[in-house]
Amino acid sequence: MSNDIIKNTLSINEQIRHLQKRGITFDCTNIESARSFLLYSNYVYKLYSYRKNFNTKVDPYDSNNRVYVGLDFFMLVDLSKFDRDIRFTQFYVCCIYLISFAAKKVKLDSIKNFIIYFI
Repeated sequence: MSNDIIKNTLSINEQIRHLQKRGITFDCTNIESARSFLLYSNYVYKLYSYRKNFNTKVDPYDSNNRVYVGLDFFMLVDLSKFDRDIRFTQFYVCCIYLISFAAKKVKLDSIKNFIIYFI
């Protein structure tokens, strides 16, 4: 447990500055709507996980840091919404499958009981 890294929680403005520092732009969306999205959706960690799908380059101001190339905040939001839609669709399909399975079982049990009653 001595190797645990303790990270402080960043405010919304600090999160935006951190994203900008990493090369993520806000060209397709304004910072106010990004701030609102981060405030009400609280997706910064989920959004940040999608960044690994994009190319990076060495930061010209800090050779120990890498920045993202051509990555806009809007792209991360769009990927998170797509991921959410896929997850909801999978959940919906699973629920429909379970409901139909339960209905078939109830129907088969009632037929079995009906046959046993008359035999």
